[in-house]
Amino acid sequence: MRDLMKIGGNILVIAAPIIALFIPAPVAAVVGIIGFALNQISGWTKSKEQKRREAVQKISNSLSNQLIDHQQNIIQQAKNDFNKYTDAVSNSINIYFEEMIKGLEIIYEQLETAKSRLNDKSNYINRAYAKRIIDWGVGKYEPLTDEVIIKTIVKVERDFGSSMKIHTKSKLRLTKSLKDITRILQEDISIQTSNEI
Repeated sequence: MRDLMKIGGNILVIAAPIIALFIPAPVAAVVGIIGFALNQISGWTKSKEQKRREAVQKISNSLSNQLIDHQQNIIQQAKNDFNKYTDAVSNSINIYFEEMIKGLEIIYEQLETAKSRLNDKSNYINRAYAKRIIDWGVGKYEPLTDEVIIKTIVKVERDFGSSMKIHTKSKLRLTKSLKDITRILQEDISIQTSNEI
C-alpha cells in the first residue's frame, strides 16, 4: 500500500506539468498537489516489515531494561543475603570461641589447682624422703609425722633422679659420709644448715 501511494504520488507530480499543457492550470496544480500529498503520506505510513522491526525493537529494549533491572535486584539481594550469612557465621564463630575460651579458663584453673596440690604433695614427699635420709645418715629413726619433719627439714630442692639439696634447721652429725649416701641413693645429695629458720 505504501509503495503504491509513493509510486502514484510520483506519477501525479510528474504528470502535473504535462496535464497543464492540455488542461487548464488549476487542474494541473490540483493534480500536482495531490501527487505531492500522496508522496508525503506514503513517507508517513510504514510497511509491515518496518512495523514488525519496530515492535521487535521495542520488545527487545523493554526486555533488556527489565533484565538489567532484575539482574541488579538479584545482585543486590545476593549481596544482602551474603552479608547476612557472613554476619551470622561471624557471630557463631565468635560465640564458639568465647565458649571455648571460657571452657579453657575453667580447665586452666583446675589444672593450676591440681598443679598446686601436686607441688604440695611432691614437696611433702621430698621432705619426708629427706627426713628418712637424715635419719639413716645419723643412725636415728623417728616417727615420720609432720611435726618431726618440720622440726628437722626447712626445705628440699630436688632434681628428681639427679640431685637433692636438703636444708636443715640445725647442723647434723652424720655417721655415714655424703659420698656413701650419694653412691647408694644414686643422686647427688648435699646437706646444709639453712638460714631460713
